[in-house]
Amino acid sequence: MAVAVAGLSPVAAAWAKDPAGTVSTPVTTAHGAGTTSLGSGPVIAVDHRQRPVVATTSGPRLALLRYTKKGRLDKTFSGDGIARLKVKKNLAVSDIAFDYRGRIVVVGASNASSGERARLIVLRLTKKGKPDKGFGRRGVVTVDHASGTAVTIEPSGRLVVSGRSTMPSAALVARLDGAGRLDPGFGDHGVARLSVYGAQEGPYVGTGAGETVIDAAGRVVVELRVFRGIGQPSETGVARFTSGGALDTSFGDVGGYTSDTLGLPVTGALSRGLAARPHGGYTVSGATHGQFFLQRYDADGLPDGAPLLTDVTSGFLEGGDAMAVDAAGRVVSVGQSYPRLTVLRYASEDGLDAGFASNGVYRAKKLKGTRSAGATDVAIDARGRIWVAGVATAKGSRSDRVVITRLKQNGRPDRKWRTRGRH
Repeated sequence: MAVAVAGLSPVAAAWAKDPAGTVSTPVTTAHGAGTTSLGSGPVIAVDHRQRPVVATTSGPRLALLRYTKKGRLDKTFSGDGIARLKVKKNLAVSDIAFDYRGRIVVVGASNASSGERARLIVLRLTKKGKPDKGFGRRGVVTVDHASGTAVTIEPSGRLVVSGRSTMPSAALVARLDGAGRLDPGFGDHGVARLSVYGAQEGPYVGTGAGETVIDAAGRVVVELRVFRGIGQPSETGVARFTSGGALDTSFGDVGGYTSDTLGLPVTGALSRGLAARPHGGYTVSGATHGQFFLQRYDADGLPDGAPLLTDVTSGFLEGGDAMAVDAAGRVVSVGQSYPRLTVLRYASEDGLDAGFASNGVYRAKKLKGTRSAGATDVAIDARGRIWVAGVATAKGSRSDRVVITRLKQNGRPDRKWRTRGRH
């Protein structure tokens, strides 16, 4: 796996015109080249020094961007703040995290939309954005006939990776040791699977695993994403595996539930997040029919009340794409209410937080020269600040910018996070 450093193109960057609290960065396919459309991501994590690292794909390469605390690209990272890694063709990234040593872990898939040819990819990089040769094969672990969605890192350094298997069709949870080897003590040679519809599923239609939570007993609770085909409503749910990777039949209905099997009043739901509730149980977030939604589950995996549905505008292109929970247990859901990047915070599990932004909702200003923007990921740092990663698309072209917005705890843009002038 080769690494190439990419610089920023001088084309219409105009970062000084970004609104307070927001930094936008055009990503180039090669040093000195023009901007391009982003293939996946961006996803974001914040390190112990409060520096955000963002992963996205641009053309045939994975791009990693690291910023300073004040919003400039960090030139101590790969020379100019952007590292590019040529890993696999058609790579799509879906999650990023730091391990206990500050190394960067990125999860995604190559050929994710190609059914049986899909390959789950896990990369581990050094703090400087270079492949970690002590992990897998030159920093890369692959699982054939699968795609990756999320990663959770245990205090011991083991990685729990979730996604979807295409052969057989099923939700997939894999556990890797610190060297990137599949853990033989988990599931079937390191991999656990769950298929909601069994033999009815195929390589393109079936059950997938989203975000995961590891409880105090080492059990893995996973968000389920069930796709039943074109024209059919998707489903959302939760399941739990034991610490050894067996389906925990004491949880929910023989291990899990979906919105369809329960008859919940949420149809066509696209779930995009899972978090533990402060007093036990779990919350799933996402989008359904042009609304943000939250669904609560108790500690036994049973639905706890009706779904909470939120309309920000009257538009249909609206919903959550990622979520996080702050130290006070408040849920932050990010996504889009077209054409603007949108953040919601819930004061409790019963409604929006009136003390956050404008009655619980932050809608970003449009960036100059763009036609739309949406949030793709969110992280909350040790100070309670909210970091939102997203994509802004330029008017009249397919060129995209990575957008990073930092909000204070009260939901107002953090004016200390702003680039003044070019890098």
